[in-house]
Amino acid sequence: MASIATDYALYNSSFTLYRLSPLHYPSSAQLLSTHNLDVHAHRFRETLSGDVLRGVRVGLEDREGRLTRLGALKSCQWTVFRHDVNSTRQNNGEDKGAIAEDYVGERASGIYVVVEFERNTHTALILRKSRPASDEKGGETHLPLLLTRMPAPLRDAFLDYLATTFDTRAEIMRLSDNYISNALEAFLGEISKHGPDQLERAVKDVQVTLSFKVPATPSLKSLDITIRREDLMGFLNRGGRIIDSQRNGQSRAGEKRDKRDSDYRNDWPFMAALSEYLRFHLAIDIGHERVSISRVACAGFILSSEGKAKIFAPYMIGGLADPNQIMRTPTQNAVASLVHQLLDRAKGSLD
Repeated sequence: MASIATDYALYNSSFTLYRLSPLHYPSSAQLLSTHNLDVHAHRFRETLSGDVLRGVRVGLEDREGRLTRLGALKSCQWTVFRHDVNSTRQNNGEDKGAIAEDYVGERASGIYVVVEFERNTHTALILRKSRPASDEKGGETHLPLLLTRMPAPLRDAFLDYLATTFDTRAEIMRLSDNYISNALEAFLGEISKHGPDQLERAVKDVQVTLSFKVPATPSLKSLDITIRREDLMGFLNRGGRIIDSQRNGQSRAGEKRDKRDSDYRNDWPFMAALSEYLRFHLAIDIGHERVSISRVACAGFILSSEGKAKIFAPYMIGGLADPNQIMRTPTQNAVASLVHQLLDRAKGSLD
């Protein structure tokens, strides 16, 4: 009987994001089979524990150093990950093992890695969308997004295992201010369709961090701005009016704006309103080349330009979503869209 990990493995943990080049393996169906994942879990555990394989020591050179600080290694599991299975499939008394078997191989969304030490448990996710990439070549498996929640020595060991086993390369997936802003705008837009009460409960306060390049402000490197939950709908409404005004050629200021700043105003109501607010009250132009949005945080997620992300479990009135329900809530839709945006970013199709 196969087992699967679902969306809840994504929630409430801070991850470092990586872009992963294609894994060299005959097919995704083979790689994402329970048997092969068990084999790799065993091999990675041997690497961490320093076991001897056919006379060759396969442990890490510094295993007596930094890794031993994590305590004794207790277990290592590689499990099939299925995106959104709990919120789209109803359990009508059918065997859970049968459901799990149905989602391995080509229908799997990725791999969930859990390494348990004496002092803590560390995880990683290697993800794709629910189907293999249409441009996937023979001998290549595309799992473009890697998320790790591991201390540096364990993370280095894991990346080295992926590189030597699958001939793949990982690089930190840094997020541009354009991408971070768009992610926040899309999240707010999805939930605001269902009214201000839903918006306030699901998103709560929004914190935006502005970063300044040193030549522009040597004594001020960053600035945190908090927009209270009760003001969010007002910002969106105001931003909508700004956009309509600009489209009608009736910009109140009438001055020529920086192209990057005007991009914020074209289709993004929240950013349009925030840009106007900051310019009027703080004389800060978020479209200036020396100003960038480096971090956003709300009750749904946290994104950082350094390649860090935390996704919170979707808000539900009365608790989390019923695992057996078919219809998704607005927040579940918004979170699912955010995950898809991260996958697109890893594939290189979003800036």
